[in-house]
Order: sequence, then C-alpha cells, then structure tokens
Amino acid sequence: AHNVRQSDEFSKLLSQTIELFLIYFDDEDQDIYFVAEECLNKTIKTLLDSNLSRFPADLYRYLRKHGPERSLRAALLRFAELSHLIKPHKCRIYVDFFIKENTLGKIAC
Repeated sequence: AHNVRQSDEFSKLLSQTIELFLIYFDDEDQDIYFVAEECLNKTIKTLLDSNLSRFPADLYRYLRKHGPERSLRAALLRFAELSHLIKPHKCRIYVDFFIKENTLGKIAC
C-alpha cells in the first residue's frame, strides 16, 4: 500500500488543498463555508506533527495574495493559532510582512 504522505507531490497538494479550503471560506452558501472550515481544521489537526513548518508558511502565502476578506480572516486566525510553532529565525519574515504590508489594517477595514 502506497502511503500518500510519502509521495513527492504531497507537499504541493497539501498547499493547494489549504488554499482551496480558504477560497471556499468566502462562498455565499453557509454549508460550503462550514464544510471548508471543518475540513481545514481537521487537516491542520491531523497533519500538524508531520508538517509543522508547512502550515504557517502556506497560510502566509495565502495572506500575501490579498484574497477575499473572509478568507483572509480565516487564514490570519489559523496563522495566529500556529504562530508559536514558527522557528525564531523565521519570525522576522512574517513580522516584516504584517508591518510593511499593513495586513491587519486591510483585513480589519
């Protein structure tokens, strides 16, 4: 039996999946929003131990795209929940982004 997590494409597919869930956060249909939220939370919870640095990086990439406000809020919330897992030498990249891009101001308005 082939383990999907050991596939060469797994990292790329995981990033695309996270982005897709975040896109669906902005759907008008509340059922789609709730399913996307549940799936994203389960994905993060299930794969957190084996992909520790991947989730903050993927959320950061999504935040840089300046997508729909509702999706950005969801990404920022999850990023904040996972921020304690970011290695100290990587923190500056994220802090610079939030300050220079005024990301919090764009989402709050």
